[in-house]
Amino acid sequence: MKRIPGWLNWGVLIFMGLIIIVFNDAFGSNEPFVIISFLYFIFMFFLLLRWIFKQVKSIIRLKNEKTKTELLHLKSQVNPHFFF
Repeated sequence: MKRIPGWLNWGVLIFMGLIIIVFNDAFGSNEPFVIISFLYFIFMFFLLLRWIFKQVKSIIRLKNEKTKTELLHLKSQVNPHFFF
């Protein structure tokens, strides 16, 4: 089974948000529409938070990996036979 590309998922979600904003005047007084709109924007907020946390986690992981690589490089430069 093929996965749907991430850009398509985001595109559909943004399109749905725009539709909700456009039709807000026509259906704004309809209670189910208000509830669905509210839940949609809460869902989008949590998706945005999840994406931000994943980016921060990735940056921290890359910084740790860079530090370990620099340490290994320094260790490789200090050769034991150099001291004799």
